[in-house]
Amino acid sequence: MRSEPWARLPAVRRSLQEAAASYAHCQAAALAARSTGRSRSRRWTSLRYLDLRSNSFVGDLGAYDFSGLFNLTLFDVAANNFSGTPMPLSIYFCTSMTALCVGNNEITGQVAPEIGNMRELQFISLTINYFTNISGMLTSGVARTSPLTTLLVSYTIDACIKAAVSQ
Repeated sequence: MRSEPWARLPAVRRSLQEAAASYAHCQAAALAARSTGRSRSRRWTSLRYLDLRSNSFVGDLGAYDFSGLFNLTLFDVAANNFSGTPMPLSIYFCTSMTALCVGNNEITGQVAPEIGNMRELQFISLTINYFTNISGMLTSGVARTSPLTTLLVSYTIDACIKAAVSQ
């Protein structure tokens, strides 16, 4: 017997309510972090995946302290409106990270040589940002010491070249 489409409405409604509650919790956590000036990442030491992709979030990533997220393997904040000059140094303390995705934001400055501390990195996406120099990342040892298989820098290089030409 085929179920009618509206028979699934209670389950869909529950899912939407759970998503809204989760979103409200994230907003409350972001406000609490903003009010203290630092995030409370030290309480989330077991966190392995942080996927905030495509949420229209804004703010300076440097305002958050990621150094306590020792078990973080995926950091994906792509397709938001995060800014920062440069990327927060605390992100480089996440030495278990295998994927760093910050593409399609408004991050400026350099990728610090400390990225070489992230010896498990396999995937890095820096696309569509305003980095002025990514060579420090390449010479820091990340290319030699990590099992890096994918490095995405499209439109980032273009922005670097345009910044250099305009000076």
